[in-house]
Amino acid sequence: MIKRYKVAIIIFLITVILGLVIGLPLPKDVEIPIHWNIEGKVDNTASKTQGLLMLPGIILLLLLFFMFFPRISTRYRKQEERFKSILPVFANIMVLMFGCMYLLSLVVAREASFDGTELLWVLLGIMFILLGNLFPKLPSSFFIGIRTPWTLSSEEVWRKTHRVGGYAFVTGGIFFILAGVVGNLFGIGRILFYVIMGLMVIYPILYSYIEYQKVLKSGGEEKEESVE
Repeated sequence: MIKRYKVAIIIFLITVILGLVIGLPLPKDVEIPIHWNIEGKVDNTASKTQGLLMLPGIILLLLLFFMFFPRISTRYRKQEERFKSILPVFANIMVLMFGCMYLLSLVVAREASFDGTELLWVLLGIMFILLGNLFPKLPSSFFIGIRTPWTLSSEEVWRKTHRVGGYAFVTGGIFFILAGVVGNLFGIGRILFYVIMGLMVIYPILYSYIEYQKVLKSGGEEKEESVE
């Protein structure tokens, strides 16, 4: 198990080391950003200790979730080989992206003239694009993916929805990167990007419902699964 996630573990350890290098010299009364609002501005901060430990703790829990996924998912055994190939890649992406955001927050706390807004948008965009490319390969699961009552009840609906969701995530990721590059264009740029992104999240959900109705009308059987 550890060998399969060694890349994610290495990324996590490097993140912790760099975080200590950047964060320990910070003054005791420093305020470390932990949240950005819709305008891309910091609207919540944490103390030095909390800021240094909180996100690495979340990343560690995320990594442990992936590592113990086979034990908590009853569907894992049904498509074990597919899960073995896709889950470590998912873990690598999530740990890397959250690690970068963590280090970005420390740099922002250290450099008063740098708010990190544009870079944050770009990082989010890259994450969405990478995850979107993996979506069509993701097996059915109660824990990862577009989990609606309709995708979880039909393998066909799951497969089609995640193909559409993959395109939506990649498109949304491109918009996020553009938002980071062009900034708040004409005062509405980033809000507009958020609206578009919201539609791209909602569309796959609606699509899954429509496809499920098609399956029922075509005589397909509803595949009910026990809750994991």
